[in-house]
Amino acid sequence: MNFSRWFLSLVLLGFSSSIVMADGIDPKMGLIGGGGSTGLFSPDDTNFKFFVRGGDFTSIGQSLPFDFINATNHLAVGVDLVVTLLEGTNPLIFTCVPSSEYFTNCSPQTPTTLFGGGSLLIRFFDPNNGEGGFGGIPFATDLTSPEQCDGIENCSTDTPGADFAVQVTDVGGDLVNLPTGKGFMVQGTLIVPEPSTVLLVLAGGILLFLFKRS
Repeated sequence: MNFSRWFLSLVLLGFSSSIVMADGIDPKMGLIGGGGSTGLFSPDDTNFKFFVRGGDFTSIGQSLPFDFINATNHLAVGVDLVVTLLEGTNPLIFTCVPSSEYFTNCSPQTPTTLFGGGSLLIRFFDPNNGEGGFGGIPFATDLTSPEQCDGIENCSTDTPGADFAVQVTDVGGDLVNLPTGKGFMVQGTLIVPEPSTVLLVLAGGILLFLFKRS
């Protein structure tokens, strides 16, 4: 009887450990500078999309960048990423990195579980206007149409900060252990100021200039 209890305890311990490993915080997502990327020519460009699948990550702690260029002719003051699990993928726990050269805040910073059949919004906001910050994601002044690219996924720009990447990091091994064909899709949107907002800011600037002159 004692042996059977001991054996059962070992089995339960192993099962519990596997659950803990499967429920580790994975992935962590942030924004970094990119290099040689997919051009985005409108805020809701359908090309702002990528997949993470089993086999993409080979070691715990590994990070992969997914590169894009803001070619919308607008400064992006935020980024929305909608994450959807591929069919049959076990739940994953997501977090975001709040601080970058682009933005100083993000959500969710608290680990959030995504289950199959649902979606999760990861949002980056509060443009970084501090030293070394770009105040959002600048637009590529030298890239105005897809014809300037060698294929939509092979664009380039010399505008500092316009080339950015969504960085996905495996924290606890869940991405390393994704089975073949499982994973998740990310669809992104660049948040740009509404035309009315731009006009109000411009009008305010003109009035302030006239007031100072008077």
